Amino acid sequence: MAEEIGGPVLCGEATGAYIFYPPVARLVSGTFPNVRLIAVLRDPIERALSHYHHNRRHRPEDEPLSFVEAVRAEDERVAEDERKLSQDALYEAPDLKKYSYIRRGLYHEQIQRWMEYFDRDQLLVLHSQDLRSEPDAVLSETFDFLGLGDVQIPNTEPRHVGSYEHSMDPS
Repeated sequence: MAEEIGGPVLCGEATGAYIFYPPVARLVSGTFPNVRLIAVLRDPIERALSHYHHNRRHRPEDEPLSFVEAVRAEDERVAEDERKLSQDALYEAPDLKKYSYIRRGLYHEQIQRWMEYFDRDQLLVLHSQDLRSEPDAVLSETFDFLGLGDVQIPNTEPRHVGSYEHSMDPS
């Protein structure tokens, strides 16, 4: 393919799931040991609330609890999926996907897991707030990390933005 386009090929993949699921770092390292990794981290509380409201908006039958109740129930709701995932790296873990409101924001342990398989210079950690407030600077840093030089992006306006009430039920 590189010969067809006259140079090297750069491919990317974007998902918040890879950093979270324990087996993924090992699986990726076996296939792409020299990969460049970018983690865009969101405020963990904002992330948890957004995840909760996404579930309520798109699958209300799956999330009947208040946010506070859902956080309190998280350990019990995901325990079986975590057990199965520890035995089968390819298990899809539907309850872990739905109800991991707090776990997905535990970035330190997630990044540590990736550092078991990759060198620190293979990982760029960005903060979503910086990406929102200074998109050009963050994109410049990202392109430099990827070895792309100066790339101009014509439109850095946010897309796929959801909205919800930020207050929490005190129960």
